[in-house]
Amino acid sequence: MSSVIQNAKRLIVKVGSSLVTNEGRGLDHAAIARWAAQIAQLRSLGKEVVLVSSGAVAEGMQRLGFDRRPTGVHELQACAAVGQMGLAQIYESSFRAHQLGTAQVLLTHADLTHRERYLNARSTLFTLLDFGVVPVINISGDSLSFDPGLVGQAAPAHRLFIQNAGGAPLQIDRSNTRAAASG
Repeated sequence: MSSVIQNAKRLIVKVGSSLVTNEGRGLDHAAIARWAAQIAQLRSLGKEVVLVSSGAVAEGMQRLGFDRRPTGVHELQACAAVGQMGLAQIYESSFRAHQLGTAQVLLTHADLTHRERYLNARSTLFTLLDFGVVPVINISGDSLSFDPGLVGQAAPAHRLFIQNAGGAPLQIDRSNTRAAASG
């Protein structure tokens, strides 16, 4: 275990779409179950864990029968809204297998840049951690975004959240499965 993880009280784990989907065709239930098991292990060590996850658009595409990623903003927003239901369901059942509860927190870029909204979201996040649940954050807010350029493009908002959430960030992607930790 890295010293960052060992010394941190709170960890923010960011998993991108490539780690929670079947190559963009819906959610990879086995992969999500493995993430839940690893996070449960961190929780058993007394760590607070916030999970920042992508995957709603891919799940929505699968549920709605899309063969390819739609290009229209409203279709992408619809996919995100439908997919968010599946994302919440699989995380809830995967964490319940380890006797851990979850909370779904949907944030938009505006929630992170408007000070009062950000502080309210942060207070809610800390309260959820006090309750002992694993907050599952989806920041893209794809079903709510008014900026077509932001739909399905959550990386800038994820970075903003991770920088300000008060924990050691672990960004995990296919090119670095060892989990680059900093903080």
